Amino acid sequence: MLKRASRAGEQQEPTIVLADQLDYDWTAEEGVATGGVKMRQGIKRAFCDRAEIYQKRNEILLLGNVRVEQGNGDWLTAQRAIYDTQNQTVRAEGRVVAKTRLEQKEESSEQASQGPGKRPLPQPLLEEPDYDLLPMRRFPNVPLPWLRNDE
Repeated sequence: MLKRASRAGEQQEPTIVLADQLDYDWTAEEGVATGGVKMRQGIKRAFCDRAEIYQKRNEILLLGNVRVEQGNGDWLTAQRAIYDTQNQTVRAEGRVVAKTRLEQKEESSEQASQGPGKRPLPQPLLEEPDYDLLPMRRFPNVPLPWLRNDE
């Protein structure tokens, strides 16, 4: 689960939803947005094929081609994600790829003397997953007589 510090007052900012279709039940405070869904709350943006909004639970379920971005350049992609609007957290599942800046503090002499069990873990290396590549077909040469120089 990712959690980032938010700007002051960002939680109170409204969530803007753009979609091809939105069905919303005002009584139940639940809705479904489909077709090129784009959402924004403060500096955070989300894109997906379908979003299920559960306002009473402060959750938005993002489904299909999910991309969540934060204004500082952090982003993640996944097949499915749950965005908690109150706690400002995202839980992503299914072929998750994320880009974030992990901050690592300098080790003090006191920490170094505590031994390896007490030191912070090193920054992990992030690698992109292997992508399935489609085989290329070679097409036969097509004669183009007007390009020949017979002179």
